[in-house]
Amino acid sequence: MRVLFALLATLALTGCGLQPLYSGGGNAAIAQGLSSVQVSDIPGRGGWLLRGALEDRLGIAGATTPRYRLDVRIDDALEGWASSTMIRSVVSGGFCARAIS
Repeated sequence: MRVLFALLATLALTGCGLQPLYSGGGNAAIAQGLSSVQVSDIPGRGGWLLRGALEDRLGIAGATTPRYRLDVRIDDALEGWASSTMIRSVVSGGFCARAIS
């Protein structure tokens, strides 16, 4: 009974035109939109690493004209206690996405 229900649900979903958001791979509309994001410079070594990771994940190749700009701010600090050798790294930040006009 469960198999029949799953089969009918699958057929119903394909009949209504439902398709995955990322279908089409790198040529899909969502991938094209993400590749048109410009990540602004982020100060510091951590910012350099974060910017590179964001560009890799968004698929930014530099071939398209950017339509959006992503401004990222990170605050990292090391906190230590005088009575112990324990050090904690605290990272916080924020972001703002804007359309480039």
